[in-house]
Amino acid sequence: GVQTCALPISTNATSVSADGSATATITVTLKDAFSNVISGKTVGLTPGSGTSTITTVSGTTDALGQATFTVKASTAQSVLYTATGDGTPITQTVTVTFTAVATKLRVRSTGASSMTAAAGAGTTITITAIDASGNTTTSYTGDKALSFSGLSSISYNGTTSTPTRSEEHTSELQSRFGIS
Repeated sequence: GVQTCALPISTNATSVSADGSATATITVTLKDAFSNVISGKTVGLTPGSGTSTITTVSGTTDALGQATFTVKASTAQSVLYTATGDGTPITQTVTVTFTAVATKLRVRSTGASSMTAAAGAGTTITITAIDASGNTTTSYTGDKALSFSGLSSISYNGTTSTPTRSEEHTSELQSRFGIS
């Protein structure tokens, strides 16, 4: 019968991008009680938690006793995978973490009905990096630039500054937020 071995289920990557196309390869190895590989047996792979797309590369064990699958996801999450070998559950599991990859910045304004505020009214602008699937991420590496005109002051974390020219507003924001 099918026995578990030291590493019956493994992956080539414990973390991949949650972009819907990056994949991790999961390999399941079947051995008997004497550590001999078992070929020609059907292997199944299922997500024990989370959701992802599983593609069977080779669902029947080869001469090395191995069956191979690829997994991908478009949502940032960790997915725990379990396997069966010839219908027998394999107790060991493997987890793949799908990480958000920023592809764009989303700008949202609060305090006013649009990005144009009435004179004297304050508006909070929130800039969030998101990936192609709408997952929030902190790994955005693209351009970050803000420019403002007609401002009389800038407030950030309770501190208000009053630059004298609109160009200084941009400079002030660049230094406070690390924007270049």
